Amino acid sequence: MDLDRLELTVRAETSKSRMERVVPINSKLCLALEDYLEEREKRRLTSEYLFTSGSEIDAPFTANGPQAPC
Repeated sequence: MDLDRLELTVRAETSKSRMERVVPINSKLCLALEDYLEEREKRRLTSEYLFTSGSEIDAPFTANGPQAPC
């Protein structure tokens, strides 16, 4: 993630196509990501994953991805 260049990089190993790609983001999303990263820092979350599971603090999503709360 390069917020200065307004780009996200999708790694090949996590991509459905198995190809790395760079995705442009707009300034609104950039501000939201900066806020999110600041909140993660306040909570002292240290996971290598950007988005983590709500059920297990600082754990990655499962193979099923994010789930809607019941």
